[in-house]
Amino acid sequence: MIKSISMDESKSAIYLDFEGNKDKPPSFAGTVIDGEYQGTFLEEEFKSVARHRKMFLQDLPGFTAKLLRKAETEKRIIIAWSTHELDFLSESHPNIEEYYLNANKLVMKFFRDNRKRTIKKIKAKIDEEKLFMKRNPGLKDLLQLDYVDYNYPKAFYGFSPSKEITRVRKQLTNKSGLYKNLSRGAKVALGKMIKYNEHDCMGMKHLIEYVFSRKPTEDVISY
Repeated sequence: MIKSISMDESKSAIYLDFEGNKDKPPSFAGTVIDGEYQGTFLEEEFKSVARHRKMFLQDLPGFTAKLLRKAETEKRIIIAWSTHELDFLSESHPNIEEYYLNANKLVMKFFRDNRKRTIKKIKAKIDEEKLFMKRNPGLKDLLQLDYVDYNYPKAFYGFSPSKEITRVRKQLTNKSGLYKNLSRGAKVALGKMIKYNEHDCMGMKHLIEYVFSRKPTEDVISY
């Protein structure tokens, strides 16, 4: 796995984020390449949705092969927020790890080293949530910081893409698999899930750019 990246590599990188249900293969993949967002549905059940939304439909091995081919031939790094995406990608193409960078490790190292007070405040806020399962500071916590200067939509606070994917899949199963038969609420939730995913991809890119902006004399950042 890659542990360092140059400014030029970050600009040409493939920013990747999966959406899906826990303990199951992903249902949707979003990528940002050269500043452009593209979504791909990874389940056959979403065929009509993909066509209506003008997005790709591809199985996970096919998507992984396409991603790896682009990384290899165009010398691009694949960046995701954790190793969650890598766990699925490497099932069919183990060598994809050679092109993969964990943005969480890279960005959090910068914040731990240079923004200790910020991390302490975020952890205190998480403790106040009193969730059954504890969590670590994440992508959205950082994107909401004023000085990071990213316009993260308040509509996504507490939003669950997994829940909405389940909702849409269930309706497609019961309604001939056609997008036009989905309820209005399901269509709205689907659009929101796609936009949520886009912000995850764009947000990663923004945070890496932010780290580089705070290290103007360094050509490479690493963890």
